[in-house]
Amino acid sequence: MRNAAAKTAFWLFAIVAWIAVISLGLAVLARVQIAWIATRNPYCVAVANGDASVFAPVPRECLEGPLRVVATPVTWEASAPKPPLAADWAIRKADESDTEKRARRERFPSLSEEDRFWFALGNGETVIRFGKDGPPVVYSDGFKRRALEKNTITYPLPMEALAAKARETAQNGQAAHAVFNLDPDNHPIGEMDFFFLPAPDGQFVYVFAEYEYRLMRLNQKDIPAGSRWEIYNFSYKKNFSGHVSEGRVSTNRFGYRSPDVAVPKPKNVFRILCLGGSTTYEGLDNNSTYPALLQKELRGAFPGQAIEVVNCGVEGLNSRANFLHMPAYLEMEPDLVVGYLGINDSQNDVQILCRAELPAFWTFLGNSHFLRRNFEWMFWPSDDVIRDHFEAVTLANLEGLRRIFARHGIRFALCSLAYVDYFAVPHAKRRHVDMQCDFTGAVFARLVKRLNPEIRRFCERNGMLYIPVCENITNPDWLLDSCHLTFDAVPIKAHIAAESLKPYIAPALEAKTAP
Repeated sequence: MRNAAAKTAFWLFAIVAWIAVISLGLAVLARVQIAWIATRNPYCVAVANGDASVFAPVPRECLEGPLRVVATPVTWEASAPKPPLAADWAIRKADESDTEKRARRERFPSLSEEDRFWFALGNGETVIRFGKDGPPVVYSDGFKRRALEKNTITYPLPMEALAAKARETAQNGQAAHAVFNLDPDNHPIGEMDFFFLPAPDGQFVYVFAEYEYRLMRLNQKDIPAGSRWEIYNFSYKKNFSGHVSEGRVSTNRFGYRSPDVAVPKPKNVFRILCLGGSTTYEGLDNNSTYPALLQKELRGAFPGQAIEVVNCGVEGLNSRANFLHMPAYLEMEPDLVVGYLGINDSQNDVQILCRAELPAFWTFLGNSHFLRRNFEWMFWPSDDVIRDHFEAVTLANLEGLRRIFARHGIRFALCSLAYVDYFAVPHAKRRHVDMQCDFTGAVFARLVKRLNPEIRRFCERNGMLYIPVCENITNPDWLLDSCHLTFDAVPIKAHIAAESLKPYIAPALEAKTAP
């Protein structure tokens, strides 16, 4: 008996020791891999030395000639906004008073289940329904609703404290406010106001919170004084001007990287807003961004026309955050909105949801940087699961934006997203992409490859213009990493957009100048 126990202890010790040795070996291997790629990969070495020759030059015909793949054949008249349109209570208002906010929220209990979703999405709010029986029901954008269900959100809601306050509200039957701090360090910026509204029948209590905006504010704690950021990955300071790592940046009074525009909009002006993240913002200076180059090309094609293109791109901005920017978008009174949307959903939101679907054993093995970086893509969910997450997140957000723009008579067009097709490029290019995006190049490519056809189908269903950016970015060496173009290649995106927009907007421009 004693010998058996000793043998068992020995083998347990041996197994634990081998696991420790293997884990240590994998950790060392991960560091060696990073060092090897950084010093031996031709792309990484060239970027570190400021040598752009490793990236392919852009042929002149790609900047001037016809497109290899043309835009969908839809006319300005045929793409007129169609129902369903957003209701007033589903559109975020600028400077909404407390009285107006309460009146809007008091409509919520009378809405249908579908309308409750559009209410929460359009206002950037999360609403939780607590009842006497059963679990709470969360109404929010698709990402937060699913992330809360899977407990994969960075700053979770204090559900137990909210439930206790909801019970108190149900007992006294009076609406109430309560403040809870979502920051683990209890920083004052983490304080969030919750509004508790008892239903008229007394069966439920609805809890309202501006969860999306407050989550953004939590990224504001450590912003340097001279930074262009007002809130990281959400908004820039208004009327900022200064040098940043990639060049010179200046913002207008709305906080966007474009010259100021007149509000109200003059009658003869045709105004386009370009929405997106860093792939819209990118450029050495304001004049070298794709929206600025698009404006230049359109003005050249339509001399004498007052065409304005506003760059509303914000680095890191996901599709759902556009609802919080909606008051500024609508104030600028655009005739057309062009969206380059879905990159940051693919880099973050949908990746988080897909990662929650990975097998249980990978939760343990994925703690190894080496295993996660090199093999996680092999365990990624099926295309059906990926499509389901995109339907709930990106496509639902696009539909919400479409409804709001349609309510205001604004056309909405979408671009396909350029990316590096990971397994279709040489090994050196793959490793360079991995170094730029924490070794998620393979899964990112799979997600965007799945999203682009969905964007096209979305445009076809809604009679919208589809701009084939990805289809015309034919050389992976025009991309600096998984999704950003080299500065020399940014004009290609502007040319693709211009060639797609010229025949589309021509009738609208004629109508502007008609007597």
